[in-house]
Amino acid sequence: LQITTFYYRIFLLFSQLWNLENNCSYLHASAVGINGKSVVFSADSGVGKSALLFKLSKEKNFKFIADDLTLISENTKAFFQGRCLSVKPYHLSFFPFLKEKLKILMGSAQSLQWNIIKDDRLTFRIAPSDIFNEIREEAEIQSVIHLCNHNLDTFSIKEISVQELLQYITPIFTNEFFLAHHKLNILASLPNSPFISSVEMLKKTERVYATTFYNTRVRLVLVPYKSNPHDLYYFLKMEGCLN
Repeated sequence: LQITTFYYRIFLLFSQLWNLENNCSYLHASAVGINGKSVVFSADSGVGKSALLFKLSKEKNFKFIADDLTLISENTKAFFQGRCLSVKPYHLSFFPFLKEKLKILMGSAQSLQWNIIKDDRLTFRIAPSDIFNEIREEAEIQSVIHLCNHNLDTFSIKEISVQELLQYITPIFTNEFFLAHHKLNILASLPNSPFISSVEMLKKTERVYATTFYNTRVRLVLVPYKSNPHDLYYFLKMEGCLN
């Protein structure tokens, strides 16, 4: 609990403030390298970012860049983050190779916990190098695919503007930092404070997003709720999103 509190209230906050000072920002997204460029998959939690990475890890031409939080810059680049991928119990039914990996990597106590509890809230952190053949330090962003659940049983895709993308990704970013907003605003309210308020941080983050994706192709993909992650992969491949 203390580690989680530190991460969400202190580390993410101050690293994001540093990012903004250097024309960069976090984005709630995963990213992979392909043909020297990068494709960024933004989405809220649980839509399928990590599952898509597990699928792409089995194709040699895809290189890992980031999962969950991608660092992007105004010169339209995505950067590698040392953050591990999160494996949930339900992933194992879709990706048997993960089950074999976990037999080797997971400690006996945690393995016993997974076998007894069988709760999809359980998480195992796996290093990108354990499943991807190669890691890419940075790559120019070729396209952004925003994934969003809907209540239909079919996939759909459409081109959207950067402003439309901001309407989707900004609230998700805000949710990621909600634990830190109170602390930041206390610091910003002090006389002669060097800190900006959470409102100003959000404005600066949006400016980075708008500049970064100004000339980038952006598409919205609507994903059936709790659909098979393999189906998402094949849909994206059919639509040319993984080239």
